[in-house]
Amino acid sequence: VEQVLVKRGEVVLPHVLNVLHERQVRSLLVEGGARLHGAFLASDLWDELRIIEAPVELGRGTAAPVPKGILQSHVPVAADTVATYVRSTELRRPVTATLSDPWC
Repeated sequence: VEQVLVKRGEVVLPHVLNVLHERQVRSLLVEGGARLHGAFLASDLWDELRIIEAPVELGRGTAAPVPKGILQSHVPVAADTVATYVRSTELRRPVTATLSDPWC
């Protein structure tokens, strides 16, 4: 486990991402809640977003951020649905897949 120290009041995300880049990290999976994801979205520091939509609401908390990207796919997985959004406008139209598709 490594830590990245930040100064009080420093804009954290760009700093942490720069440190990761210096360490040759080229891909990052961010798992967190609405505030962390919202910070990445608001700072435009994302390329792909996957949202797992469950049929059951777990409770009330911070509202999930609304992606402003392009819906690339909307795939049912058991009782859930996985929606994939991309930031780039260079990708094709949205696609829908099923679990029988070979790439799922």
